Amino acid sequence: MKRLWTVLVLLAVIGCNDDGPRPIQDEVPAPGTPPPPPDADLAAFFDEERLHDVRLTLNPSDRDDFMNGPHGIFYPATFTWRDEVVERVGVATGDLPEEPKRTVIVRFDQYESNQTFRGLREVKLDAQLSDPSSMRDRLSMGMFRARMPAPRAVHARLFVNDEYRGLFSLEEVIDAPMLQRRFAGDVGFLYRMDYTGGDVYAWQGSELWRYVPFPFGPRTRVEEDHGHVVTLVDILTHDPGRLGDVFDVEALLELLAVDAAILNPHGLTGDSGPDNNYLYYRPETGRFTIFPWDLDATWNYVPTRSIFENFQAVRLAAPVENDPALRRRYKEKIAEILDGPMLPSNVHARIDFIYEQIRDAVYADPYKRYSSEDFDGYRDFMKNLATQRYENLRQQIAE
Repeated sequence: MKRLWTVLVLLAVIGCNDDGPRPIQDEVPAPGTPPPPPDADLAAFFDEERLHDVRLTLNPSDRDDFMNGPHGIFYPATFTWRDEVVERVGVATGDLPEEPKRTVIVRFDQYESNQTFRGLREVKLDAQLSDPSSMRDRLSMGMFRARMPAPRAVHARLFVNDEYRGLFSLEEVIDAPMLQRRFAGDVGFLYRMDYTGGDVYAWQGSELWRYVPFPFGPRTRVEEDHGHVVTLVDILTHDPGRLGDVFDVEALLELLAVDAAILNPHGLTGDSGPDNNYLYYRPETGRFTIFPWDLDATWNYVPTRSIFENFQAVRLAAPVENDPALRRRYKEKIAEILDGPMLPSNVHARIDFIYEQIRDAVYADPYKRYSSEDFDGYRDFMKNLATQRYENLRQQIAE
């Protein structure tokens, strides 16, 4: 059984490139490996005060296959940002070939072991295909970062072999270096929660293979014991009053509160089940915490959505609605958000700032899915929605 489980894990995390199969999970740094640079080294790269330019240069014979071929295949390229150049990075697309504008993954250590860029192993350039405003990811991730550890997101124009490929959301990836920057101590167990269409926290029995590698997709310490996953699901199902023994409840409440504010239909309490989250188990605390991810479906929902929408369908969220103390604390966190980043004047100013910064790049984007008129119209749509949501949340937390 252990051999079968190991094979399943490897199948879940193998990626392919022109040098053959290669595991894509994060490895725990070897003893003596220096920690990644502090956040200050990334401040310029994720500087929100400017629109960035990222340039990728591929061999001309690879360029068309990279842009138009199957997704997930890595090609060697040169990465340039400002006057900083990194040779032999791996680049791959993350969307289907029929999309003229495709998300791009840049992996700095794909071909050169331990190569990084300002401490980053990987960055994502999100094509924002489902976002007419071109700003939902960045706007929403900023809300999360005001409340809890979360990835950075800014905007960048992407050039491939000097051709302008459009405006992208330049995003920090949730991986081992990010965890080292956020938390002290050794890297723990990171899981990407894979969408199942149901509750990923549903009890399926005590066998580990029922949870790992699917839907708990391991990204670090893959071949170690993951018994804490079974313990988590067991407690959520059979003894939810002990949630605080296995989960960072404050982080959970923060995530749910921000999700409620930004109208996230694809988050932990998504309309089709839990989605777009990472879990991180920290052995030194014995508890899990949670990160948001992929927020381009936010700010596009009816403003009256319940703050407890779908909670009873998700075992990780249900205790927050059912326990009076957690319910009260959850509402308090929403109130704090309403008095800060969700205050209409603050949201409107943020939307206007991002709009003005990216407008010309959106207009010039030759591969955008939506029109420039759609982009312009969503500016006022989102501002009006933010105001309506603010007013509705005030009513709901007063009930």
